Amino acid sequence: MLGGLLATAGRFGPALISDSEAGGGGSNDTTAATTSTIGAPDENFAISEPRPDSIVTEDGFSVSGNSRLSVADSLWVVYRGITNSNPSFQPQEAPCSIATDGSFSCPQQYVGGSEEGGNRFELFFLVANQDAAQKFRDYAASDPAARGYPGLDSLPEGVRQVGSIIVERA
Repeated sequence: MLGGLLATAGRFGPALISDSEAGGGGSNDTTAATTSTIGAPDENFAISEPRPDSIVTEDGFSVSGNSRLSVADSLWVVYRGITNSNPSFQPQEAPCSIATDGSFSCPQQYVGGSEEGGNRFELFFLVANQDAAQKFRDYAASDPAARGYPGLDSLPEGVRQVGSIIVERA
């Protein structure tokens, strides 16, 4: 299902799925996809906030919505720049919380640095298996701020996209 999309996406920035997580610095490729290329969102997944094309602040913003996910699912927000010079995947520090009715709320979210006002970012909502979730936790534990937020050149295997939204940094 993803094969055709991945072949096309290879021209636009970092790899979307790979066998291993790339380390070190972020990509210097300034060309990024302008639309989601990880797969079709889940029709039972609705993002309440932020709304599409919202302006979000450097100080962080709320993310919430409704789904048919279970409390046992591991829902992560991972963003990547669309119009900035680093299109690597940036996992947030922790997964979202999912209630028994499927509603979800995420820890305060952040995109880009202080110099990135006016840039657009795509937020990917990903359900991760144990191995993929551990890779996101490992990235957060690696002190990405001290390393200049290199991000991931590719997403780990074991993630399934359930939604996405594009926002702009104030």
